[in-house]
Amino acid sequence: MALQKRVVAALHRAGAVGPDPEEVVQYLAGRENQRWTPIQAGGKPASQMIIEERDSRPWVRW
Repeated sequence: MALQKRVVAALHRAGAVGPDPEEVVQYLAGRENQRWTPIQAGGKPASQMIIEERDSRPWVRW
């Protein structure tokens, strides 16, 4: 976990915004989140929607 904390700290210093790993663990361990499922819309996982959105932007071509 030490490496993960260093990575998260570096990301925060670089301007990334997000919860700390401990907060995520506590949130997911909560009773109401035991049946957590990945975010989906239109039958697609969020990761696929993000990729499609990124690919649709002409200024983000690799």
